[in-house]
Amino acid sequence: MNSIKTRSDVMEETYQVLEKANQQGLTLRHFMVLMQLDEVDHALGSLAKKLGLSSAAMTGMGDRMERLGLVVRRHSPSDRRKIMMRITKLGRMVLGLVYG
Repeated sequence: MNSIKTRSDVMEETYQVLEKANQQGLTLRHFMVLMQLDEVDHALGSLAKKLGLSSAAMTGMGDRMERLGLVVRRHSPSDRRKIMMRITKLGRMVLGLVYG
């Protein structure tokens, strides 16, 4: 069995995952945020930098995702100036539906 994927195979799999994310009402950026948060909680500023977004754009996205119940935001216990973002159970369920 050949386990090496062609560029076409990877593109098709990526398209399928993004299509499933879209069916769950997620934009590509929402999906990227959830994928990052699935690994570890992030400070809002560092997450914005990692995703190539401005702080203002990340704040707006965080507002929308929090209203949808996908993430929660809290002040960092070690530095109250930092806002930490964490994926919720619902956010993990949505990722499961996309990857499922």
